[in-house]
This record gives sequence, structure tokens and C-alpha cells, in this order.
Amino acid sequence: MKRLGKIAVCLAGGLALCAGARAGDVMFASNPYEPIVVRNVFGLNPPSTNPPPTIDDAQLPKITPNGIMSIFGQLQALFKVAPKPGVKDAKEESYVLSEGQAQDEIEVVHINEKDALVTFNNHGILQEIPLSNAPKTNSPGVTGGGDSPGGRNAGGGIPSRSGRSRSIGSQNRDAGGGPSS
Repeated sequence: MKRLGKIAVCLAGGLALCAGARAGDVMFASNPYEPIVVRNVFGLNPPSTNPPPTIDDAQLPKITPNGIMSIFGQLQALFKVAPKPGVKDAKEESYVLSEGQAQDEIEVVHINEKDALVTFNNHGILQEIPLSNAPKTNSPGVTGGGDSPGGRNAGGGIPSRSGRSRSIGSQNRDAGGGPSS
């Protein structure tokens, strides 16, 4: 008898829960995920309608582009960023970024290798800044270089006597067959 009573109670409880679930389905029939929104399990808040604070040019960190390089056909900008005005104990940071890459709220939007200009999105403000030093060599893929440590120029070659750089191990295939100067 006890067993039959337990079965009847469980069956009645199951039917009551099923009927309650069906009533909830009828109430939220248009969107099956509505109960999740109503419960707000994740504590989501609606987006704020306040506009973001505006930053004037005096508050922006100063960007100094140092060069443009091309690695396997992908242009990259080399630049330094001075710390924001008013920040103490901050150091100047160096970056190497390609078009479309961003770091610390500074994005490289466009690199113009021919005119030696780099366009930055500096904390929401577009800035087109020329390279800090004029191009010294006509090495392929490098602009605004100069000599780097180790006796090689920024293009990776060794300067020849004629002033042009040549790659290490390049040979002239003329009558002599040896390296050309």
C-alpha cells in the first residue's frame, strides 16, 4: 500500500510540473529564450546612452613614426608613442604594427610607403603623420631607414662600393661568375 501511495504522489507531482511548464510555454510562445531574458541570469544591463567622453589633441599621446618595412609583401609601421601628458613614471613605448592592427588604443589605419605617411587612429582620432626622418636609401621594402647595427643597412644587404646595397651571397652571372661590386 505504501508503495502505491508513493507512486500516486510522484505521478501527481509530475503532472503538476508538466502543466506548469506548458503554461510557461504558452506565455512565451513568440520567443523560446524569453525566460532567460526575464531571469537575467548573467546580470546583463542595457547599453548606455551616454556618449563617450571626447578627447582633445592635447590629451593624446604623441606618435612618432620611425620607418616603414615590408616583410613578405606586408607593410608594417615602426613607431614610438610618448606617454600621455600628465602620466608620471611612464616610458616611451615602441611598436611594429601592420595595417588594421591595434594596440593600446592606437591603430594603424593606412601605410603609404611611397609618400612616407602613416595614418593612425589615435584613441578615436585619425592622424596622418609623416615619418620622422627622410628616407636615406632606396632599398626595396624599407623607408626611413638608415644604417642598423652590424654593418648592414635596414634592407638586409651589404652596401657595395657603388653605394647601392646587394644581398649577401648574390652573384653576378656574367663572364667572371664571381660576386660583383
